[in-house]
Amino acid sequence: MKKELPEEGELVICVVRKIFDYGAICELLEYNNAQAFLPIREVASGWVKNIHEFLHEGERIVCKVYHVNKEMKSVDVTLKRVTQIEKREKLQQYNAEKRAEKFLEAIAKGLNISEEKLKETKEKILKSYSSLYELFYDAYNKTKKFESLDIPEEIKKEIEEKASEVIEEKRYKLIYKIKLQSFDTKKGIEKLNQAIQILKKSGFDVTYISAPLYQINLTTREPQKVEKEILKVVEKLKKQIDVVEIEKVKTK
Repeated sequence: MKKELPEEGELVICVVRKIFDYGAICELLEYNNAQAFLPIREVASGWVKNIHEFLHEGERIVCKVYHVNKEMKSVDVTLKRVTQIEKREKLQQYNAEKRAEKFLEAIAKGLNISEEKLKETKEKILKSYSSLYELFYDAYNKTKKFESLDIPEEIKKEIEEKASEVIEEKRYKLIYKIKLQSFDTKKGIEKLNQAIQILKKSGFDVTYISAPLYQINLTTREPQKVEKEILKVVEKLKKQIDVVEIEKVKTK
């Protein structure tokens, strides 16, 4: 069941409603348009002379919750602490959920199910699932959890049939160039081979270009997640050899 208010540290989709010299009032789209306050000090790093240069009324932004008072039902959010990767991932998650919601509504319409019955069905679903997208994901994978879900069979059958359209199994190919060098005259080759093995064990295809350059490729459904993992691998490599420099060539 969806909570009334978000948790501290949670990413949220906000719409800026009113802007003041000291901050902005926002609506939380995922929480029945509950209000949140964005202080001017949390809008951007450094001094913000004119808040209107950073925010516009009606604008949709991704924020992070940093304080919640459940008794007062007040929420404070920050914009400056949200990274670009977090922003992209949150927007993807939000759009996927809206897509799942539209598909469920289309299923209900096709089956001539009333709004009241649809609302009742959604409530049952959200007692078992944290999101409608998760429901379609389980339907796509034919999990036992989905099979045991207590909703009308006609709806369940349609969800299963439409699941692949909701999930969108799009794959991305990431291509990087990486420079690997060791100045160890005795064990340099051994260390380079160890570094290459670390890359391969992390799931990358490694191709030799010309000393000291290599190309690494990986196909994934979650490019942002993989990019985070690449940074961890690079830090690990830096403990093995003297020079590690990586450059993203393309995503396709």
